Amino acid sequence: MTRRPVLLRLIVALVMVASTMGGGSAALADADHVTEHADITYRLDREHSRVLVTARFRWVNQIPSTTMARYYLDQWGPIGLPAGARHLKVTGRGVRARRFATGGGFDNVVVSFPRIYRGQGVSFTATWTLPSRGAASSTDTRVSDAYSYFCWTGQPVDSGSVTVIVPRALQAVTRGSGVRTTTSGKTRSIRARQQRDLGTVYACTDVYDTRLLVRADVLSPGGETVHVEGWPGDRAWQDTVTGSVEAAVAGLESVVGRPLSGHDPIRVREVAMNALRGYGGEFDPGSGIIRVSETDGTPGLLAHELAHVWFNRRTVNTNWLWEGLAEWASRETIGVPCAPPSAYPAKGSPRLRTWRVLGLQAGLEAQAVVEYQYLAACSIMEQVSGAMGPVAMRDVLAVILDGGSPYDRLPMPAPGAPLESPTPSAAAPSAAASFPAGAASSPPASTDDQHVGPGRRTAPSPGVEASPDAHPEPSTGPSPSAG
Repeated sequence: MTRRPVLLRLIVALVMVASTMGGGSAALADADHVTEHADITYRLDREHSRVLVTARFRWVNQIPSTTMARYYLDQWGPIGLPAGARHLKVTGRGVRARRFATGGGFDNVVVSFPRIYRGQGVSFTATWTLPSRGAASSTDTRVSDAYSYFCWTGQPVDSGSVTVIVPRALQAVTRGSGVRTTTSGKTRSIRARQQRDLGTVYACTDVYDTRLLVRADVLSPGGETVHVEGWPGDRAWQDTVTGSVEAAVAGLESVVGRPLSGHDPIRVREVAMNALRGYGGEFDPGSGIIRVSETDGTPGLLAHELAHVWFNRRTVNTNWLWEGLAEWASRETIGVPCAPPSAYPAKGSPRLRTWRVLGLQAGLEAQAVVEYQYLAACSIMEQVSGAMGPVAMRDVLAVILDGGSPYDRLPMPAPGAPLESPTPSAAAPSAAASFPAGAASSPPASTDDQHVGPGRRTAPSPGVEASPDAHPEPSTGPSPSAG
């Protein structure tokens, strides 16, 4: 006796509803007795302004038979398909696909095929494209000769691989799920480290052809060069950012008391707004590259990111210290004091030593906490510099940047004299509560050259969570947007 399992139909329906509610494909609990495998490849096609996606699936029926019934499958899903995807094509013997719009970021695709019984499988290939209208496209996918940006995902399957392939001559920066990068011949492959439960794989990649970027040079008073590199055709961004860099470098060198250093030259590059997860910019101390949103470029933002040339995970051992110093130096440069933040926007008490950064799916509370952190860290640095004065502050910064202890330059109280500290604001964490007691070991450097810390935030965007090496910072700019 053979009968169609109503339970399997129900599972398919429930999976489709759950995925629709989540706005995209989600990992499924592996209690369905179906072995699912997928190898997914995203290939950048600059010639036709698109990304080509190929996904090879194999499903095997492992549903146990009973004395009364032998179960078979003839449909399964859903596969998550970006809502903007075009030209879906499914090939396989007797395989058909139906696409269902969800109203969210992903559509659902349910696949039907000839019956497969226990131990039998079905294999098929699905292809689709992610279209673009160039670097300034209004879609989430940007593809042009000079700059491209796109996001890539796994599928709700048990095992497999997700790989991005770009020309080897191009530079790539990836955020999100962990990746491993290899090169072969003329191609560069960026592969998700995760090989199980691929429904949770999600990352976004920027790709640059640096030979085609438009460049303007700014020379600092200390003799260091800053290259401003924008997309061809975006003269407004280029002019705005070049002017902001010119205004920032002179003031910063005066505030810090030494020239820009560490990398010659420093590069400021234009990037898609969505690529920065809600921040306006970010600095990578490993390469000396500052990435700035296409919609930003204010003097305050550039001053903050350029201050990270001095204050970053390689020179200061704690996130809140390097972010507080960078924002303090930026505010000193543009003449906007750091006021203490208002009430902490989340439950519990603020803990600046547990620094939070925006991820790819951040909510409003996470964004408010990040904003609070920058204001709190900056206000502490302002209290310290105000008590010491600019000359002593520059002396202390020099010791820190030379690898010494700032306490070597601070006057020590007489034996038995009481220690004094400024009265902390009721709304902000105190310096005594937030400053680390003694030197902590530096956080480990990132193992992937794609992982760098986010910088100044201009507005809300999708994302969450905490990272030991990141550099986020709040902005006085508009809200919302993702940059």
